[in-house]
Amino acid sequence: KTTTREMIAAALSAKYQVYKTPGNSNSQVGVPITISEISEKDEIGVIELGMSEPGELTVIAQIAQIDMAVITNIGITHIEQLGSRENIYKEKMTIQDGFRAGGVLILNGDDDKLATVESVQKKAPIFFGLDASYPVYADEIESKGLNGISCKIHTPKGEFSVVVPIPGQHMVYNALAGTAVGLTYDMELNEIKSGIESLQPV
Repeated sequence: KTTTREMIAAALSAKYQVYKTPGNSNSQVGVPITISEISEKDEIGVIELGMSEPGELTVIAQIAQIDMAVITNIGITHIEQLGSRENIYKEKMTIQDGFRAGGVLILNGDDDKLATVESVQKKAPIFFGLDASYPVYADEIESKGLNGISCKIHTPKGEFSVVVPIPGQHMVYNALAGTAVGLTYDMELNEIKSGIESLQPV
């Protein structure tokens, strides 16, 4: 989540004044503190929401009152408290309990659990991934060694080639998430590309 947060913040920063969660302040204590530190100059808050037990994400999401949520995968972190990937999936989907009217859900369609989501509050989610059927997808992926990884990102507004300055194919997914969010906030493709390429490692 932290690297995805950093990528989304970097992409949006090419156009907006962005406040992002500092460090790992994503808990029931950390999120309210983070929100209290957003200034009047900030236009968008990129807030990391964590969970480790049943019911926790609903509480945090309702505190945050979010306009948009990005879910990258349904893994096995915290499976000792939640018991199964299915339970983790159900718990993560409670993030919509904190949506304001018109909330947008952005999902990694390459995750088998997330790919099954059909609608949230009667609204279709926006999918990203490596499949050309998604509105935001990537191909032509090529490792640049320690210099990062390159790809071509396709969107409803067109396509662009980008070099993500951190190695690893997972960074392509983060770039796709940042692109999907940027498009939702009416950014131009050249702005999104510039933001992605400005990413600094944590």
